[in-house]
Amino acid sequence: STIFEHPQFQETAGEWTREILTKLHTKDSEKFFGKLSFMCAPTCPDGPHSKGLSYLYPLYHNFEIKFQAALASNNWNTLVTFINQDVQANPTNVSFYKMAMLLIVYHDFYNHNQLARLSNLLNVITQHLVQTLAISPEELVSFQVFIDPNNHLQGRTRDSFMIKMFLPTCNNLEDQCTRHALVNMMAMAMLAGQNNHLWTHIFAPRKI
Repeated sequence: STIFEHPQFQETAGEWTREILTKLHTKDSEKFFGKLSFMCAPTCPDGPHSKGLSYLYPLYHNFEIKFQAALASNNWNTLVTFINQDVQANPTNVSFYKMAMLLIVYHDFYNHNQLARLSNLLNVITQHLVQTLAISPEELVSFQVFIDPNNHLQGRTRDSFMIKMFLPTCNNLEDQCTRHALVNMMAMAMLAGQNNHLWTHIFAPRKI
């Protein structure tokens, strides 16, 4: 954890680094591994004058608060309105909200087997956010799988390795770590956008 105590991290993203340190120092740090992977790997600065993607974390944290508030009040309209207004003011945030929503669903609910709390979210995304966030059919499948895996997680057999690894009930630590990495990469592909080679590799590999 010493690297996150470095003045460079404190200066460029103090809140981000403090949250990482707090989670690293808890007894249950394994529970936060997937989320820490997202916070650390794609966000670490890659040079003395680079902020990497750490500048996104305050946006992510703010969106997470609004997401949880909408869930607690059972009023997804507040979240939809917030996203619509912000995207109108900042069109470049479209990819960010897709990424952030996928990560929140996965790390805060799917990974803790709490999907029953999100019973209405898929309908909200399908009816109100597909157009606003330019969610492609391939990306929509990702939301369907991670919000409603019982109906959308498909494979040749339910006993296949990949299906077992992606079930919310998977408790094999090695498989969970692999799944975390794959989902975080999927989220980064959403952020990169459809014109990026990473998106093609993740969502449309047959086009390569």
